[in-house]
Amino acid sequence: MGTLAGLLTRRVLSAMAWTLLVTAAVTVLVQWTHRARLLVPPHRYVSDGWQPKPPMGDKWSTGHYGLITASGRRESVLDCPYPSGRELKECMSQHGYVARFYEANPAGDCWTFQWTDTALLGGLALGLTVVTVLLLRRRV
Repeated sequence: MGTLAGLLTRRVLSAMAWTLLVTAAVTVLVQWTHRARLLVPPHRYVSDGWQPKPPMGDKWSTGHYGLITASGRRESVLDCPYPSGRELKECMSQHGYVARFYEANPAGDCWTFQWTDTALLGGLALGLTVVTVLLLRRRV
């Protein structure tokens, strides 16, 4: 990015500023895609009824969790905010909920995230290299 910015601006400080700006933007974009789970979709885990859900373990939670109705519709966990026990059982019965769910990426998805980043950033680096070489060949 720095070489391309230097070729385009022909000024050291402006090339450094553009390089910093583009690098920061790409970093923020990659982090946003991780948090939004755009490139690696999360898995949905369902626990039957009011039974205590199994421990989450080594998973990266999306923060999406709640209750499932008999028709399969997902609703907010705030409708029945009890973790387990008699209160949860009564609340789920009153509202017609049959199960609970949460979404998370298991630890094994780490490599999927890594390979996705490698492909994305490697492709960007390759594209920048090709553009830089084409500009250099035209100017020489």
